[in-house]
Amino acid sequence: MLFNLQALLVLPVATGCILAALIGIRAMLGKQPRARSDQPAMLLVRGGEVLAACLLGGATATAGGSTWSDVAVGTLASAALCIAAQLLATGVGLGLLLGRNLAAELTKGNTAVGIVAAGYDVAVALIVSQSLAGSTQNELVPNLAFCALGFAALLALVAVLRALTPWDDAAQLRSANSAAALAHAGMTLAVGLLVSHATSGAFDGWTASLRAFGEVVAFALLLVPIRIGIVQGILLGGGLRWRGGPLDQLVGEQRHTGVAALEAAALVGGALALRAVVG
Repeated sequence: MLFNLQALLVLPVATGCILAALIGIRAMLGKQPRARSDQPAMLLVRGGEVLAACLLGGATATAGGSTWSDVAVGTLASAALCIAAQLLATGVGLGLLLGRNLAAELTKGNTAVGIVAAGYDVAVALIVSQSLAGSTQNELVPNLAFCALGFAALLALVAVLRALTPWDDAAQLRSANSAAALAHAGMTLAVGLLVSHATSGAFDGWTASLRAFGEVVAFALLLVPIRIGIVQGILLGGGLRWRGGPLDQLVGEQRHTGVAALEAAALVGGALALRAVVG
């Protein structure tokens, strides 16, 4: 058969359980209010959680063995590990960016915060699904190590790349600048795509694996010329000014969501193209 029947049947159960766990645990911890039709910020967050759960569900559904009992046990163990990593990483990342204001901003209906939270959820799920899902006992230690390295690389690279903009992202998000949020989420997803690719694959020893990880992660620096050269220089005709140029003015000052969406699309598309050509 061209597909794994067991994984196909387990997939909706695994995805549903992961989604319910993400929503339920965050609600119990007071990290987010209840999503309603009159709360667009929380609906954006919920969309990110759905995408994250699908990524993790698809990765964990293939865990296990040849029998149904092995599949059930393997999927359950893998899902529990992935849920814990997802909650920890998103909590730390969004906490560093927004402090303790996340739930309050979502309650106020701040869609900018909802956009960034959703983008970070998906970026973290990319890393978790590639590095942790389906880990065997022998693979667990190196996979946990590279998952942690992936989280650290995501945080560091997004912080460095976003530092090229002349504004404080946290302040822009608190002021409900959805354009800045789109740009931030696009950068986060682009970096997450590259970092997750760096954490995937078989463990070939610490030296070789760390070297391969570093080489792939270094390609994230090419997102800068994509942002400045392609988006600002070519598509917007605004020249090659690295900081405070027309792109920054349109997104940070004029809050142009169309330009921000163009930037986000170019960054994510560039990351997908880079993933296809790097080892």
